[in-house]
Amino acid sequence: MNINSVRYKFDELKELLDDTINLLVVAETKLDSTFNDNLFKVEGHKLLRRDQDGRGGGIMTLQLSDFPFSRRTDQ
Repeated sequence: MNINSVRYKFDELKELLDDTINLLVVAETKLDSTFNDNLFKVEGHKLLRRDQDGRGGGIMTLQLSDFPFSRRTDQ
C-alpha cells in the first residue's frame, strides 16, 4: 500500500488490520527518527520501520505477532 504519509492516516490504516491479514507493507510513510514507534504500534502486531528523511520514502511493516519473519540486514 502506498500511503503517502502515514502520520495523517494511521487511524484509517489500523482499521484495515485484523486477524486475517498476516503482513501489511506500507510505502511512502514519510517518517523520520523524530516519530516514536509507540505512535504506530497496534496490539497483536509487530512493527518494523525503515525511514528516510521525513519528506519522502520510508517503509513500514505490520505483521501479526505470531507471523514468522526475519529482518534482512545485508543491505
